[in-house]
Amino acid sequence: MKKTFTFILVLTLCMLGTSVKTFAEVVPAPAGRWTFDDVSNLLKCDEGSLTIQPAIIPGNKQVQEVATVADANILTADGPLEDNKAILVPKASSLKVVRASGAAATRNYSIMIDFKVESNAGYNSFYQTSETNNNDGDFFLDKGGVGINAMGGYGGNIESNKWYRLIIVNEGDMLKGYVNAKNVISLTKDWATRWEIDPYGFYLFCDEDGEDNDIYVAEVAFWEQALSAEQIIAYGNIKTNEFLDIAGDGFAKLFNEDFFTITVNANSEITFTCPDWIIPIDVTPFNG
Repeated sequence: MKKTFTFILVLTLCMLGTSVKTFAEVVPAPAGRWTFDDVSNLLKCDEGSLTIQPAIIPGNKQVQEVATVADANILTADGPLEDNKAILVPKASSLKVVRASGAAATRNYSIMIDFKVESNAGYNSFYQTSETNNNDGDFFLDKGGVGINAMGGYGGNIESNKWYRLIIVNEGDMLKGYVNAKNVISLTKDWATRWEIDPYGFYLFCDEDGEDNDIYVAEVAFWEQALSAEQIIAYGNIKTNEFLDIAGDGFAKLFNEDFFTITVNANSEITFTCPDWIIPIDVTPFNG
């Protein structure tokens, strides 16, 4: 007979066994992190020292930096939480992440984007490594998944009007996409330098022939290194007002690994069924 338990709590962390290797992982500070919360300075860098510049895409195979977010028609918008605002980046607009002076070309990096789209039916380009925007973007939303046609694959299940945390990791000849800390696509590249980031930096939400659409962005971060799967899980998921948010592989980790994480809103009630070998405990006094 299986047992069903109901909890009212802010955060429950269940760990089976003694391994806590993921939570012991040290996540490096990003070279740049932007939350877009300051409406008087939308592109202020909240962590690190890099800058983001607004840009527009005036035509095919073109990109042009502009002076202000208003020039790029970028607007402040509601984010996943009341105190976590976002920006709306229209289809013909872009953001340029400027790397540090003296940076070298690299094929090892990580890009995080907290995003929402009103429709998952069309293309959204997440980033572009070509400084002149003269070829396809380098990672897309399409067919309800993330990836790129040039390498033959999309993964994940991206729904319309729902917030997600995407982390793109490029390590040598391998390109990976993580959605809400879960690896949904891994692609080996035949022409690896295509995804190399040059010293100037890279563009976000930019494609050479308009395969892009409006996108809401609540946070962006960039690391000058390839994050590991354990570091990505340890970094955490985007926080939303949704009823239940399960990190990584969710309940599957209860059966396959040493832990799982459940995040719920304050005073939210959740009910789930555990296998027979779970011994029930009284968690009534637990409030966080």
